[in-house]
Formats: sequence, structure tokens, C-alpha cells
Amino acid sequence: MALELATIAATAVKFLSPFMPYLLDAAKSASEKLGEAIGEHGGEAVWEKAQTIWSKFTGRYGDDEEVNTAAKMVALKPTDENRQESLAEVLGERLKENPELAQEIFNLMGGQKGIQEVLAGENAFVQKIKQRMANSGGRQTVSGGKNSTIIDVDQQQ
Repeated sequence: MALELATIAATAVKFLSPFMPYLLDAAKSASEKLGEAIGEHGGEAVWEKAQTIWSKFTGRYGDDEEVNTAAKMVALKPTDENRQESLAEVLGERLKENPELAQEIFNLMGGQKGIQEVLAGENAFVQKIKQRMANSGGRQTVSGGKNSTIIDVDQQQ
């Protein structure tokens, strides 16, 4: 299967956007707002995956002014779809130059079959999570640690 580089880049940016302020600023990574963002967008496992994916891009393009500028714009307004599209366009162009990185990002994002997980750690409280998977056949799980509470989870394929 030929990888759709624009789709990989756009999917990665959608996934990374809520975390961009923290991925770009180490001082913010220790803030209480990061904890809120992690809670709102899927938990610690999702934050760790975001860090891994972003490190793949920065490991290759950390000195790329166009990538950095587009990423900073998303970090300033993570929900702005125009800014997300700009970053996705830049990353898509870079992935054309590096098909190995594109494959790696594709695999980290779940590969051909998507994975949706809601993971609540020990003593965690998770509420009102909605996840939608574009392709069918993926894995969807909900799990909680000791003394955790999970309410109102909606996973759809």
C-alpha cells in the first residue's frame, strides 16, 4: 500500500495539536495546564505518544525554520484549523523527502489498523471521552487502574 503522505502529516498534526504548546516549551511541560491537556486528550499514554511522534519530526527537522515557524503558530492556537493545515502541509512536504520517516510516523499512529485506547491510571477519573475511527477493523479498548472511575466513553468506528 502506498502511503498517503499528506494524510499521515494531517493525522499527526491533528493528534499533536493539543500538545504543541508543551512539546515546544519545556517550561510549560511542568505546568498544571499540561496535566489538564493530558486529561482532556486521552491520558499519559497519549502524551507519551505525542512526545515520541514529535521527537521523530524534530530529530530530522529540528533546525528547519519552516517547520519550527508552523509548529509555533499551532502552539499559539492549537485549535486553529488553518494553522494545523499549514503545519500539515510543511510536514507533508518533508515526508516526501523521507519515506522511512513517513512509514515510522504511520506505524506510530496505528498503521493500517487504528487503535483507540482510553487508559485511566490508578485513582484516575476519566469522563466524557469521544473517539472516532475512520477505518474499521481497528482496536478500541477502555481500561482503568486500581480505584479509577471511567464515565461516558463513546468510541465509534
